[in-house]
Order: sequence, then C-alpha cells, then structure tokens
Amino acid sequence: MSVQDTPVATLGSADEELRRATLLAIGPERVGEEIEVVVDALGDVSWRVRKDAVSLLLSAPDLDLVARRLVSVLMTDTHVGRRNAAVEALCQMGAQAVGPVAEALALGGEHRKFLIEPLGAIGDARAPVQPGDPAPDFTLPAVEREGSVSLADYRGRSPVLLALFRGLY
Repeated sequence: MSVQDTPVATLGSADEELRRATLLAIGPERVGEEIEVVVDALGDVSWRVRKDAVSLLLSAPDLDLVARRLVSVLMTDTHVGRRNAAVEALCQMGAQAVGPVAEALALGGEHRKFLIEPLGAIGDARAPVQPGDPAPDFTLPAVEREGSVSLADYRGRSPVLLALFRGLY
C-alpha cells in the first residue's frame, strides 16, 4: 500500500494510532521514495508519531540521503518540533551524519546554531572543533543592548560563558 493510495485524511487524521499505522506501513525500504511524508511526520503533535518517524528514518538503507534531508530541515524549517526531532535523529545516526552536518555548517548562516548540537553529541573526530580547541569567533545579537556581541570582543580579556537553550529561539 503506497502512502499515495491512502486517503490524505489518514495522515492528517486526529487518530494518533491511524497516523502511526500509516507511517509504519511505509517501511524502511520505501523511506527514500516517501521521505517527505516521513520528514513531515517529525512535526506531528504526537511524540509517539515523531518517535516512529525518527526510527523509520534511521532504519532506511540510504542514511546519507536521510542525513542530508534532515540537515535541510535544520537549515530551512521553522517548525520547532520538526527541527528538534531532526536533531534527535542526526544525533542517533552518529558518525554517518557528520559529513552532511559539517558541510552545511561550513556554509555559514543562521542555521549553524541548529547544526552544532548533533556534532557535539556525536563527538566524531571529523567535527570542526574538538574539546580543548580554541573556540571559533562568532557574533550574536546582543541581549541587553543594541547591536551584536562577538567572541573577539572578549578574547584574552575575560572568561566567556555561552549557554544555548534548545527550543527557546
């Protein structure tokens, strides 16, 4: 049974179990052809559907395709739940996610803050910064004044504590 053969209402149904069953019917071997449906399920209101979507993505035969699509979610999607589930999936994917994540990180841009977490959780030696390395310079919007603040403003002058809170942006 193809997702295209199921009623559109099935995936948008209020019945959580029906959404889960539809998602799981895709199966690992068809994740590549149905990847948009599975990625969309990462933003479902039900944590169980989101968890099933992560598991399904991680069971796909082409994890490079999955990693690249999850990275694109982090770079473009504004749905916080979908982004958080994509981060979770990339973290669970481990070393296979490092290449696509590092490539996207090198592009720069605001999405970088979402890409750092999987790299840190994976802890692969190919990650751009390792524990003990000097922190790369960065610039962020200032919280208590106009303008921005940069690590270069404080390097060598005082300690800097940077706290990133997931889900508060």
